[in-house]
Amino acid sequence: MRLRIRFIGEKESLILPIHHNEMLQSIIYRYLDTEFAEFLHNKGFKDPESGRYFKLFTFSRLLPKKVYLNHHENTMEFFFPITWIISSPLPEFIVSLYNNLIRKKVMELSYKNNVSKIYVSNIWIDSIPFYKNPTLVRTLSPITVYTTKNEGGKLYTHYYSPDDSEFSDLLISNLIKKFRALRDQSFMVDEK
Repeated sequence: MRLRIRFIGEKESLILPIHHNEMLQSIIYRYLDTEFAEFLHNKGFKDPESGRYFKLFTFSRLLPKKVYLNHHENTMEFFFPITWIISSPLPEFIVSLYNNLIRKKVMELSYKNNVSKIYVSNIWIDSIPFYKNPTLVRTLSPITVYTTKNEGGKLYTHYYSPDDSEFSDLLISNLIKKFRALRDQSFMVDEK
């Protein structure tokens, strides 16, 4: 399911650091029902085969009317209206976030002692899309694929490019783990 939120502000624009994903993620946790937010943040859903835990949600970049990058200040200026899309296969996640955003409608974002109020002007739940095989998908945020290895006693993270031969296999493996975590059951893929 996908939640689409449109924000307006008390000012013409919103200034955030270039690297602001953590701020966006904290908004999600803040506007979920408390118990559910604590469960997701502290634990998440476990894949019974790999033992890995997953949060099972993702979100887009902020999609403003226009945006200016200030490299000198390491900031981005987003001009309202701003759209933000949050997705999850968990209906309770979407419903919780929707209900809390509808009820509160105002949120504060602070950066460098500057507090900006932003208001939910519209919020809606997108219908679940119907996909046919094969389907070309355009992501709203980058897909990061990586492995972490121990080399000489130090952890090393290797990030893969979509051009790397392992990229697709690792992406599919990750999706299968998330499916098992969501369904808490084994999922077999026929090898070709």
